[in-house]
Amino acid sequence: MSLPAGRKLQGHGPTGMGRVREKDQPSIPLKQALGLEERETISLVGAGGKTSLLFLLARELSSSGYRVITTTTTKIFEPAPGQTPFLSLGETSETILRRVASHGHITVASKRVAHGKLQGIPPDQVEELRESALVDYIIVEADGAAQRPLKAPESYEPVIPGCTGTVVGLVGADAFGVRLTEATVFRSHIFSRITGLSPGAEITCEAVCLAFTHAEGILKGTPRSARVVIFFNKVDLDGGLAKGKEFAAKILGFPGSTVERVVLGHLRSERPVVEVVSRGW
Repeated sequence: MSLPAGRKLQGHGPTGMGRVREKDQPSIPLKQALGLEERETISLVGAGGKTSLLFLLARELSSSGYRVITTTTTKIFEPAPGQTPFLSLGETSETILRRVASHGHITVASKRVAHGKLQGIPPDQVEELRESALVDYIIVEADGAAQRPLKAPESYEPVIPGCTGTVVGLVGADAFGVRLTEATVFRSHIFSRITGLSPGAEITCEAVCLAFTHAEGILKGTPRSARVVIFFNKVDLDGGLAKGKEFAAKILGFPGSTVERVVLGHLRSERPVVEVVSRGW
């Protein structure tokens, strides 16, 4: 589902201190908010909520009867039992497909590694699984951010499979208006280089837009045929919704931007989508 230019999906409105009022407001499904097509691969990049979105989206899709694989091409923490019905480690693609047909949603990785994490699978295996009619959606965490609200990628990041139909870049509201340090931005030295922002300077909306649109930025390696969406997370923080709306207006009209829409939300809520802003709004 795609929004016409100049339109937005109505969601929740702000209250006095910039927090989000959820009472008596409609809930927008993530599938609709992200504009997903039927049967595709979704790759998540950036920072500020990728793993939360990975499993929330999988739960929504699988509860609607879709067969879903969640995986990573980097590393993720091992999911809790409530996040996935089955964890497949080091199995062949043939076995993985039997598992997803049986469970509806499974998480796939190659092995357990240190610090409670799972090593992901290579992009070519994602593409092999994508070819099967037994899978409706593959959701890939294609980037790492060391739990920061913002990041800039190294030369080998992100690892986006070529079969990706939608790339979702994430950023947290808590990255805006704070100082550029390694505590707030993963790989802060790269962020400084591609945005021109000095270490210790305040992180501006302009700098975050540059981090997304730069050739060596967060969306680097996005397939030409893929749609690009940004999920602006943590709008429940004081001032978060206003920051999200400012960012959406700027990134959608930013020079060189390929972003189709910005989803404003907070992924730790029962209603993760607050509003969707599309081009021309």
